[in-house]
Amino acid sequence: MQHPELLLRFGIALLIGILIGLEREFSRQKEEGKAFAGIRTFPLIALLGCSAALITELTDAGAFAVVALLVGSLIAIAYAFAAREGRVGVTSEVAAMVVFICGALCYWNHLELAASLFSLGVIRAMDGDLAAAEPIFERVLAIREAHLPPRDADIATAINALVVKRR
Repeated sequence: MQHPELLLRFGIALLIGILIGLEREFSRQKEEGKAFAGIRTFPLIALLGCSAALITELTDAGAFAVVALLVGSLIAIAYAFAAREGRVGVTSEVAAMVVFICGALCYWNHLELAASLFSLGVIRAMDGDLAAAEPIFERVLAIREAHLPPRDADIATAINALVVKRR
């Protein structure tokens, strides 16, 4: 892959992270509360997803699954701390997993799908309708299971997104 193309893919992932981060910052200001992540964290999560996809291409599919599980674990830990303080919303946590997946999709040149997930995530987050996101994640998982090998990293990522959503 040429450097300009690689830069474009990472740039789009970064832009998705910035936009979601801005939305979460705006929501946090309206609610006057603490949030799991914002304008600095979401771009990093998007770049981590894109980087994990690059590492997977250079090594093996297991690398992406490991990074996805680590990110999911960190998000789950953040949620546990927030829940202990009485903040039980999961919008930012679900958005973080979507941003991670979008970052990977950008690297894999599924830019249209990444943009669609981004748009859907923002619409659902703004509506506060997390229940509507679950069937979408389930459909993504079903499609991936039908077309990918059982131990593929994309399947692990889809399962991880469902786990974070259901917590």
